[in-house]
Amino acid sequence: MTENAVPELPAAIGESVNFNGGSSGSPVTVTRVGENAFEVRYDLNPSYLAILEQDGRDSFFLTPAPGVGAVGGGWDAWSFFYEHF
Repeated sequence: MTENAVPELPAAIGESVNFNGGSSGSPVTVTRVGENAFEVRYDLNPSYLAILEQDGRDSFFLTPAPGVGAVGGGWDAWSFFYEHF
């Protein structure tokens, strides 16, 4: 994978992908935890946890875990999420 290539989403439950956020530059781990759900963690901040849900098409919605001081939101595509996370 080249430095600017968008990583593929994990295909199977339990699989993960690691990358540096396109906007933050911070290391991120995304793990598939369900058919349309992914766990998102910042590797440098173990208390950060959010769930990224895919709507069955290309859109995604991020929901931080209770107690996590972060903003959620929606994205029209995985590549847009990657570029702005």
